[in-house]
Amino acid sequence: MPHLKDHMRNRLLPTLASLIFTVGIYAADPAPHWLWSGANGGTDETVTFRKSFTVEGKVTNAKLSVSGDNHVIVWVNGQQVGKSDEWNEPATIDITKHVIAGSNVIAIQGKNDEAGPAGVVARLKFKNATGKDILVVSDTSWKQGA
Repeated sequence: MPHLKDHMRNRLLPTLASLIFTVGIYAADPAPHWLWSGANGGTDETVTFRKSFTVEGKVTNAKLSVSGDNHVIVWVNGQQVGKSDEWNEPATIDITKHVIAGSNVIAIQGKNDEAGPAGVVARLKFKNATGKDILVVSDTSWKQGA
């Protein structure tokens, strides 16, 4: 009778190989990172992060996925476009009509109900005028503050 260890290895290796292959396919897309207000946030802490980006020509199919710990409000170019109270289930917002040719700004406010820092995470994907997919993800290039 084979050892349980051998049995598990035989079952897991194909699964791991498949997972590694799948991750490799999408590895070119940058992953969004949670952005946090600081290490010692207080109760009901609120933080805002913003990202400026430039678009050449008209965009199509601009979808923003966003979440905040615990709540989030989103603005694009000064207009509120969405909000969510579900930190564990990202909201997806169609912001196509709000993204313009030229300079754009996404601002996201996160509010934490409990003790600890407030945080946000976001991923915007759209097609530019030439049909190329463009990604804007939350990362260290985002600025903290209003």
